[in-house]
Amino acid sequence: MVMLQYLGITRDIPLPDEQELVAKLKGMMNSPVYEQPAFDLVAKHKSDVETWLKGSNMTGKQIWRLLKEIFRIEIDYTIINATSEKEFSFGRPKVTIRMETSPGIEAQLDFGYVGLMYNPDMQKMKKTWAFIMT
Repeated sequence: MVMLQYLGITRDIPLPDEQELVAKLKGMMNSPVYEQPAFDLVAKHKSDVETWLKGSNMTGKQIWRLLKEIFRIEIDYTIINATSEKEFSFGRPKVTIRMETSPGIEAQLDFGYVGLMYNPDMQKMKKTWAFIMT
């Protein structure tokens, strides 16, 4: 509803032609004015969001659902992600602490798909997996 109001589209007037609508949408996407009301709605409940984010298994989707159910806030899910990251650093990587141990005490390993590599014996590209143990 907010997006339609921002674009000036109501039920009592015909839709603009396709090119005009695309131009309005492009203008809206490049404008911080559209997002600001949604950010302001979330900011009113900043302490609640901060408390919820302390939960160990909390996700952006759950925050979005809680705001919708408890406070009847109708905003786009992407606004929640942007606000959570901007205001609370939610979703950003945690700081890594290097642990020093004596040789032979600990091993660390990684395993995963690393892409395609050319196999000269088969003369074709093959999936390549890596196992790294340090």
